[in-house]
Amino acid sequence: MTLYYELSVAAHIFFGVCALTLMIAAVLVLVSACVLHLRCRYLILSSALLFEVIFVLQGIADVSLKEIKNLSFPFFSDIIGNLPYAAVILLLFFSAAAEVLFLAYIIRVKKSMLTPQYNLNKELVIRNKRLSSVNERLRRYSSEIEHVTAEKEILAAKIRVHDDVGRSLLAFRSYLAKPMSERDRNGLLFLWRYTISVMKKEAVTVAQSNDWELLLKAAEAVDVKIELRGELPEKGNIRAVITAAIHECLTNTVKHAKGNRLYMNIKSSDTSLTAEITNNGEQPKGEIKETGGLKNLRHIAESAGVAMTVESTPRFLLRLDFQKGDEI
Repeated sequence: MTLYYELSVAAHIFFGVCALTLMIAAVLVLVSACVLHLRCRYLILSSALLFEVIFVLQGIADVSLKEIKNLSFPFFSDIIGNLPYAAVILLLFFSAAAEVLFLAYIIRVKKSMLTPQYNLNKELVIRNKRLSSVNERLRRYSSEIEHVTAEKEILAAKIRVHDDVGRSLLAFRSYLAKPMSERDRNGLLFLWRYTISVMKKEAVTVAQSNDWELLLKAAEAVDVKIELRGELPEKGNIRAVITAAIHECLTNTVKHAKGNRLYMNIKSSDTSLTAEITNNGEQPKGEIKETGGLKNLRHIAESAGVAMTVESTPRFLLRLDFQKGDEI
């Protein structure tokens, strides 16, 4: 059988190129095994494969140098040169097959490592999109909260000015209707000074514990008596809504109904609380249109979750219904 050194120079060059290519692939396999932290046995096998390819490449190179310049390492050239060329082909084929198997295993390991990472990155992108959407909704919600809060403050200021000016005007009309001997000028001046201070934003907010006393004084100033049946809630939004309703009904009793009695009936149970307000004045001539004070009162009631009903027949009646769960 033909020995390897007996082949032509072109054959030696071909075998050398093949061996060089396999050496580069073996280096790639060893580096990949180190980077992926494969087990020790795979590192040892890939190192052995690299040394085997280097050994064959060195022998092929020595045989070529010996023929061209008579320069070589006798150990490598003697072993490779005296092998049958079929054996050299088998060595190169074995090296190529081993490298292909190693590369296939490394690709599979990379996929197994990259697939969870890819899924995690994909899930992270989805969560980031959701988080961005939530942040956008929170920004809109914050903006809406600020807008609603500003509207509530403006509405509260309008209602307060409306109620205070209305009471002052009614008190002034009642003052003019009385004989000179019965007029209380100091009380009227106090009421007007307080109203002007409210319009100038100089008045101090009145605590809920004193709002009922102030309401009674305002009614007394316009010669109206408030008769209460039931218990008024001590604090909370419900008390504020009822107080605002009495203020509005007091103004309408004097201005439109021309009455002097305001009746307040409060019924409470475990599930609800109902407040009904009426007067002894004239019956409304038609359906009551909710404008001005009544319109503002409905806005306050509905904002607090209270159902408000206004009846004009057979007499004026304003009803507030608070369901269980409301702040009472």
